[in-house]
Amino acid sequence: CGQLNPISELMYTVLADVLLDVAAAFPGSPYVHLGFDEVNYQCWTSDPSIAAYLKAYNRSVADVLEQFFTRERELLDAAFHQQNTTATGGEFVPTKAAMYWDEVVSAGLHTKLRPHDTVQFWHDSASELLQHYLSATPATNTAIVSTYSAYYLDCGTGNEFGSQSWCDPYKSWRTIYLNDPLKGVASSQRERIIGGEVALWSEVAGPGSIGAKLWPRASAYGSRLWNYEAGVAADVVELEMDLGTLAMSMQRRGIPCDLIVPEFCLHNQELCFQS
Repeated sequence: CGQLNPISELMYTVLADVLLDVAAAFPGSPYVHLGFDEVNYQCWTSDPSIAAYLKAYNRSVADVLEQFFTRERELLDAAFHQQNTTATGGEFVPTKAAMYWDEVVSAGLHTKLRPHDTVQFWHDSASELLQHYLSATPATNTAIVSTYSAYYLDCGTGNEFGSQSWCDPYKSWRTIYLNDPLKGVASSQRERIIGGEVALWSEVAGPGSIGAKLWPRASAYGSRLWNYEAGVAADVVELEMDLGTLAMSMQRRGIPCDLIVPEFCLHNQELCFQS
């Protein structure tokens, strides 16, 4: 099914080597994203060896998922400890923090995170996953907001089967900017939200379209995050002009970028946006 076999010792050996390679390739990064989203339990139960293991040891797929979570995290610690002690001549340096998608919360494993691990949330505030996570974990565990209903940039352009995408409609720059990334988060917990990220999944995005799908909409989220306390701009048209100017500047520099406003309007705002 394309998933790792959580009962295979060979898989854990290979995974350890992969994490060692990651440690060497990204020595300056504070995080390693370990995924954890959309685990297909049916994929595991349809595998004869896993099904036999579950029956022999009276385990559930949730048990196996927790087993994988624990062992992978231990391998991450071991990989970066080895890389750091080699680089520092034997001096111990704390490991990287792990980052997970919010399925780690829905699986009930968020209480087993290491002190500085973080969770990236793609479910929106209605799921209450973020609120639950913040109330059930210590302040050292942080969060990143990537809500699919506002920040998934591949939505609204169809899927690989020629049908509508699951996360329609298309997310315009206004949708992205006007959405409140901290909706439902208590003011006392907001400092634990360390940032946000747009997502552009590549099932139907390639080199010819990725730039236009990404820019300048991603900049709209950046504008909201960098000055969140100021709230939404009183004059959204002024922001649109700024983003339009940014898009034109990026195009002149050879950066693939879509336009959100006709160039005529950039030079004749009063004719395009009459109050």
